[in-house]
Amino acid sequence: MGHQDVSDETSRREPVFDVPPSIGLLAAILVVIHLGRSLVSARTDEWIIAVLGFMPLRYEGPIEEWPGGWASALLSPFSHFFVHGDLTHLFINVTMLLAFGGLVGRRIGAARLFGFIALCSAVGAGLFYLVNPGAAATMIGASGGISGLMAAALRLMFSAMDASPGRGAGEIIRHATQFIPLQPLREALGDRRIRLATGLWLAVNLLAALGLGTPPDAGAIAWEAHVGGFLAGMLLYGAFDNGPRGGADYAEPDDLE
Repeated sequence: MGHQDVSDETSRREPVFDVPPSIGLLAAILVVIHLGRSLVSARTDEWIIAVLGFMPLRYEGPIEEWPGGWASALLSPFSHFFVHGDLTHLFINVTMLLAFGGLVGRRIGAARLFGFIALCSAVGAGLFYLVNPGAAATMIGASGGISGLMAAALRLMFSAMDASPGRGAGEIIRHATQFIPLQPLREALGDRRIRLATGLWLAVNLLAALGLGTPPDAGAIAWEAHVGGFLAGMLLYGAFDNGPRGGADYAEPDDLE
């Protein structure tokens, strides 16, 4: 691998979102699906939401009588990720996906990334079901999976800051993601920075659950999916990570010397 001039590299303006193709593809799919729904009739759009969205009531009766039948019952804990309520909902989730997904996507690759997002989405749907058994409300949106990405990114970002204190964490995150030692779970749970970030995230969702801080005409926020996805991401990300673990020495890559 050839050496690069660090001053030339860092002097160039970094992109706002530096994301791998897997994250760009996911973001594009979310946008295309939402735009496609705007082209169909209201009745067809309702059917799409009923098939892809996650609704606890579906599991309380004859499953085959609901739109999508058993296929939707099995897939909606994951497929709700791809459907959004309006452009604001879509914009927020796409922005969050680009902000937190880039780091995790570069770290673990497309296959592991998609599996991790699917798991966090399913756990978020599971918590939504446990809190709202038999509810007729349909949960949609990518927030559960993205909350998991946020939690995983925290374990990597703070580890990058600690592993190479003499260099800006941003440079390590962008150009040497594979060399960051993953913060062990026990250490992450004891890290005051992660505890603070987690506390703030839970507080925001508690306010959302109480209906505070949201516009009066906005739909109910599925805080259960946010919390479930975040906890799944924090606790289970290590099973997907294929990089060095905490305790290993940070190895400075050649092209950052």
